Amino acid sequence: MSAMLWDTISLAHDNSFTIYLLVTTAIALILLLRIIRRYSDVNNLPCPPGAEYFWGHERIIFESPASAKFSEWFKNHGPVYRIKGALFHPDIIVLADRVAIYHVFNSHMDSYIIERISGRGITWSEGSLHKRFRKLLEPAFSTATVKSMAQDVFESSDSLERRLSAHLEAQDNHAVVDITHWTASATLDTIGRLGFGYDFRAGESEEAQELLSECAKLGRNAMSTPAFYVCAGTSSSTFT
Repeated sequence: MSAMLWDTISLAHDNSFTIYLLVTTAIALILLLRIIRRYSDVNNLPCPPGAEYFWGHERIIFESPASAKFSEWFKNHGPVYRIKGALFHPDIIVLADRVAIYHVFNSHMDSYIIERISGRGITWSEGSLHKRFRKLLEPAFSTATVKSMAQDVFESSDSLERRLSAHLEAQDNHAVVDITHWTASATLDTIGRLGFGYDFRAGESEEAQELLSECAKLGRNAMSTPAFYVCAGTSSSTFT
């Protein structure tokens, strides 16, 4: 009995020491990163106040209207500044200076940025890999194929124009229009015709309404606060 008790105490002691070692190592690494970043050239850029300890400026940006905080900080800090990343990620450089942006996009950093946004696809690839992607896609976008698509695209756009004009006339030509709703239905109509040979009736069919509703729900979920906490700090991008 005493031997079992001693083994239990020893195991608990070992686990406690392991946890203590992990926590101490994590704190030491965080402090080391902070010291290294202090001597980085990025640290010389202006930084807006109000960053949170764990979430940096990212949660403030997420909870504000689109681009509102960026515009505010451009006015206060100039065309180049830095913001704090979430969960101790490196500071993020924000650019509005055309010369600086030109430099970034001509130093192959554009491939890195595109990779972070859309993955390693045709927009990211270069050289022989880009040629390979183009060769694979050429049959779907040949001149003959594009011409065969034109009529369906024209019909979808004409339908959108008619429905939008009728909506405005019903409002005495004075209305606030959520154009994303209208273009989403037109896009769905075009995809249905070209990709599946199916008529979504300009987004008015039951199937179209269900699909648009689910897409809207996904969009709302992606912009919810829980989604921020899930995604916070996952990107290590240095530029925005």
